[in-house]
Formats: sequence, C-alpha cells, structure tokens
Amino acid sequence: MEKTIKSILIADDTTENLHLLADFLIDEGYQIRTVTSGALAIKAVETAIPDLILLDIRMPGIDGYEVCKQLKKNDVTKNIPIIFLSGLIDPNEKEKAYQLGGDDYLSKPFDSNELIIKVKNLINLSITRKSIEKLQLEIVKLTNKITELEKA
Repeated sequence: MEKTIKSILIADDTTENLHLLADFLIDEGYQIRTVTSGALAIKAVETAIPDLILLDIRMPGIDGYEVCKQLKKNDVTKNIPIIFLSGLIDPNEKEKAYQLGGDDYLSKPFDSNELIIKVKNLINLSITRKSIEKLQLEIVKLTNKITELEKA
C-alpha cells in the first residue's frame, strides 16, 4: 500500500460542515482542501486532483450533481471517487447521485465512523484500480516486446 498522504476535497456551502468534516479526516491523517461552491470544487480539481471528493448536493450556483457530471465526463477526473453528502432524504435524490457516477452517499447528519470507513474503502479501491491499470500497461509493453523479439 502506498504511504503517501491521501488528499480529500470537501465541497459544502456550510462552513460548519466543512470544519466538522475536515477535523474528522485530518485526525485520520488525510490532507484536506475545502471549498464552498460547485464552481470552486471544479477549479480545485483542475489545480490538483484529489484522491477522493466529499460533495454536498445543494450548493448555490453549480450544485453537486452538476459537479459530478462534469468530472465524470472528463477522462482525467472521471475515476475520482465521489461521496455525496446531503440532508435530502428523498430516495430519488440518492438514486440520481448514483446514476450520475457517485460512488457513495451519506445523509446528514452523518455518523463519523461510517464516513471514515467509506472514505478508507473508496481510497483503497481507487489505489487498487490504479495499480491494476499500471499492471495492464506493463503487460501490454511486455507483450509488444515479446512480439518484436519473435519477429526478429
């Protein structure tokens, strides 16, 4: 497992939520960046790609759904795990979050232990996916070398 500090971007328009989430995750050893709008979340991802995003749904301007939609259609950002956070209890909202590419959904108020477990699991899955992608590239390179040697 990689030993580098993992980064999390938290996007929520409520400052208290940002501080609460950041405190939980800093205590777990994560590097945290916070933003208060969807537009700032997109800019933050363009500046430095996080290992995971905690994304509020209802924010002024660009909401969390639109942020997710934009990130998922971009080849560079489409694999960033996203956990939606919302006070919305409508099951349709949760379904929409998953349909747009969200990896998980937590209702506010959230349980801090559940949050930490979900964050760890998604980051570990992301690391594993990246390792598999690297191995697949190596296999392709080795296969091409073998093919070249066989032709020689």
